[in-house]
Amino acid sequence: HNPLVFVFTLVGGGLIMLWVERKPEYAKHGSNETATSVRATAHTMEEITWKQALIVGFAQCLAMVPGTSRSGATIVSGMLSGIHRKTATEFSFFLAMPTMLAATVYDLYTNGAALSSDQTWGIVVGFVAAFFSALFLVKAVLRFVSRYTYRPFAWYRIGLGMVVLCWLYLR
Repeated sequence: HNPLVFVFTLVGGGLIMLWVERKPEYAKHGSNETATSVRATAHTMEEITWKQALIVGFAQCLAMVPGTSRSGATIVSGMLSGIHRKTATEFSFFLAMPTMLAATVYDLYTNGAALSSDQTWGIVVGFVAAFFSALFLVKAVLRFVSRYTYRPFAWYRIGLGMVVLCWLYLR
């Protein structure tokens, strides 16, 4: 892959996040967990329409482009399609489960024969540890999203993109 693709997707994704966060119709109104956007039509998972889910699913396909944040693409597209910020984040996490499971099963199917039994146990232990740490982190992220915007993550992406760009030109 061309390393400039990473720079473009990191910076571009950060700029899109900042743009969405600055638009009044997506801005947070209120300071607690009931904060909502003016435009949101789906405030719970059950209220997400098939069209909104399809938009988020298409955005998830963008994550195949190197440097694209799968969660960033799905959350922002969810917000743009009218899903409340916290609900879009929750939906993004649920959407990741079958996607990552399918990728893992495919990778094990294509490369599993090359694994020793010790390596297989390492994968099992890693999977269990990742599962339980994700349960903790998802709750923490949902609490964060309920109180704050995605601006810190957007600036992080832009900064990282600039670091990668500098690294490319200084090497």
